[in-house]
Amino acid sequence: DQRFNIKYTVDKPLTNSWNGFVGYVTKEMIQKVFPSPSNDILMTFCGNKAMRKLVFDLFEDIGYNPKLTGRF
Repeated sequence: DQRFNIKYTVDKPLTNSWNGFVGYVTKEMIQKVFPSPSNDILMTFCGNKAMRKLVFDLFEDIGYNPKLTGRF
């Protein structure tokens, strides 16, 4: 479905062929792959509690509507 864009970030890739993101999610990483903030975009993410807080705060800092950001 073209409405969805999924990106993965891992601490440590299991293989040398991993082509996704590695390490902590950053503001620059989010801005590189996601559309600009808008009220018709739902941002969702999952991870441990510390990672969810970091990403939620980054989304807010960038300007995404916190009511349209889901943490799982």
